[in-house]
Amino acid sequence: GYHFTPESERQSAYSTRLPYAAQTYSGVENRVISVAWLRTENNAGGFRGMMAVPAELSLVKENDRYKMKLCPVKELEQHIKTQDILCEEGKSFEIPLNGRAAVLNFVWKTNLGFTTITAGDVSASVNFDTGILTIENKKRCEEPVVNSFEKEKEFSLKVIIDSGILEFFGNDGTIYAAVEAEEDVLQNQVVQKR
Repeated sequence: GYHFTPESERQSAYSTRLPYAAQTYSGVENRVISVAWLRTENNAGGFRGMMAVPAELSLVKENDRYKMKLCPVKELEQHIKTQDILCEEGKSFEIPLNGRAAVLNFVWKTNLGFTTITAGDVSASVNFDTGILTIENKKRCEEPVVNSFEKEKEFSLKVIIDSGILEFFGNDGTIYAAVEAEEDVLQNQVVQKR
C-alpha cells in the first residue's frame, strides 16, 4: 500500500459545503461510519455548527466507475421511525412536524414530471424531465445544490429534519446534501406539491 492509483476523476462525498472535517470509524460490524461537522451559522446556545447524522460509507459501481455512498446508520431507526411516502400522480400532502425531528423517505416509482418538497425555507425539486434534483434555501441566497439522477429508474430521497438542518440522502446514498434551515424549522410542516 505505498501507491494510490486513481480509477476515476476526483469525486466529492458531499454536494454542499456545510460538511467538514469528518471523522471516520472502522471495524464497527465491518462497516465504516463517518460523522461530519456541519459549519452552520446558528447562534443558539452560544455555539455554531453541529454534527451530521452518522452515515455508513461504502462504494458502489455505476456505469463502470465507483461512486461513494453515504447512508444513515441503521441505529438511527432505533431512535426515530422513518415515515415512507409514496409520491404519486396528482397527490400533494402536508406533514406537520410538531416540533419533533423527522426522517421522511420519499419514493417515486415512476416519472412524475416535476415535484417540489418544502420544509420551512428549504426546498427540494425533483425534475424527471431533466433528471435533476435541486436543493436550496432561497432566503440564504446561496447557490442551489444540483445533482443528476437516472430519470428512468425509481428514485428515493430520504430527508432528515432536525433543529436548523435538513440532510438529504438520495439515489440510495449516492447523493448527499446538508442544507441549513431556520432554527425553528421543526415548527413548520413538510409540503409536497406537483
